[in-house]
Amino acid sequence: IWMSTDPVWRVTFYEPDLSKPAFTDDYYKDISLRLTWQAAKAHKIVASYEVQPNCSCFWPILELGPQNNVQGTPEAVGAHNYKVNYLPLVSWTWTVGPKLLVEAGGSANVFDNNTQRTDPSVGLDTIAITELSTNFRYGSRALSLTHAGGYRIQHNRQYRQRASVSYVTGSHSLKTGVDLSEYSEGAPGLANDWNQINGARSYTFRNRIPEQVTIWAVPFEALGRSRDIGAYAQDQWTIQQLTLNLGVRFNNFNGHAPETTMPAGPWVPQRVFPATKNAPNWTNVSPRIGAAFDLFGNGRTAVKASLGRYTPYSIAAVDIPANNQANSTARTWNDNGNYVPDCDLRNPLP
Repeated sequence: IWMSTDPVWRVTFYEPDLSKPAFTDDYYKDISLRLTWQAAKAHKIVASYEVQPNCSCFWPILELGPQNNVQGTPEAVGAHNYKVNYLPLVSWTWTVGPKLLVEAGGSANVFDNNTQRTDPSVGLDTIAITELSTNFRYGSRALSLTHAGGYRIQHNRQYRQRASVSYVTGSHSLKTGVDLSEYSEGAPGLANDWNQINGARSYTFRNRIPEQVTIWAVPFEALGRSRDIGAYAQDQWTIQQLTLNLGVRFNNFNGHAPETTMPAGPWVPQRVFPATKNAPNWTNVSPRIGAAFDLFGNGRTAVKASLGRYTPYSIAAVDIPANNQANSTARTWNDNGNYVPDCDLRNPLP
């Protein structure tokens, strides 16, 4: 029900339509192409390309956690789309001889997390409202500045390259190789929309009476880059009834944030965040050893033991300066009945 006299922003009261129960509308698609080419007797090339558009539509209407424990109405949740989501891959195998094998490959995962408005009734002027008396949020989406908190696109790119050499003899199976992974989050100059949060504001009511207005630091998109490089060697060594698995891996994970400029919004000036380096810069050497002993020499009963050092898997840079800014701030609102914040919202004083 549209009750506001605000000439710019659409401020409503919520009346449920019990004839239209809420529902989810998720879909996941996979369109794949795979080609194998035996280029020569010793050379094989495999290439594949996958397109995986999907949508967690009306997300997360059934989950209170991602909604800050306030139930959202169908029009106030988001359509969490991956319309750009493709995975190209190519690998090459070279059988040098009966004991020597060379392998190399590269792959990418290019995807955009795009949270869109779910209902045609929600325009750019529809303000998000939380009604405290019912713990309902309606109107539009305003939870945070993440890609899933409002309406914006998060650009993600992940690339991986690998190469290895395997050498197999009667008692040894030796393999050594390198891996390189690169990850980027955010794209410079593409997050310019003030309406990542509609009107860069959201309201809080109690029994349809305004109590608070929250203003948001939009436009927003943080930039992060990371690189993970590893080199390893492993050997499976068989000595009569004993098989040893020996390995060591060197790994360096390095993250950084490029200099980031966010344009001015309704409540914030242009913001420039400095570049960072070594955020983090972790180097690890991880040895691993395992043993299996065939007790009776018939391959039926074995005693096994292993010991290794394992480090947590990391993908993204940390301590990004743009993420340290305040996402929003709140103003107390004593309304005069017109449902318009009749004050300078940039001024923190009442």
